[in-house]
Amino acid sequence: MKYCLLFVAALFVLGSCEKVEVPVSKAQMLRDNRWKVSDMKMTYLTSTGGDSLSESTIKLPPDFKLPDCIVDDYLQFRENHDGSHIPGPDKCKTGESEDIYFEWGLTENDTKIYLYGMESLFGRDIDGDVVEITDSKFTFSYFATKMNSANEPEKVKMTAYFVKK
Repeated sequence: MKYCLLFVAALFVLGSCEKVEVPVSKAQMLRDNRWKVSDMKMTYLTSTGGDSLSESTIKLPPDFKLPDCIVDDYLQFRENHDGSHIPGPDKCKTGESEDIYFEWGLTENDTKIYLYGMESLFGRDIDGDVVEITDSKFTFSYFATKMNSANEPEKVKMTAYFVKK
């Protein structure tokens, strides 16, 4: 009788368990996919006094497209903050490597992203803000300085959009 009660109790415990879904982290979403650039946006930031800035987004012509040497590239995020920028068949410069190493990470509760060694794609290292990370797209923005038509430095916010390859 004692074993019968133990068996019934075990069946009750096993039968009442539900599988708990553990949400996938943003870092894991990045690692689970290959990412290709789908768009870039530049927003001009104009000082409105003090530390205030107003935004003015560049309106690109409808037929604008990123260069083929960028569109065919993709990023692969791996464990231990390692990543690869894989250029496609159309190279942006002669002798471009087949696998360009970079370091990456998410910080401040996954609201910030760093990409070090990204000169090949962005012309600089990136310390930016995460706009969105899902299992099919991710977007981040970062501040940069661009020379305007009067050859004066101007602060801009760049936004990079990626989709799953």
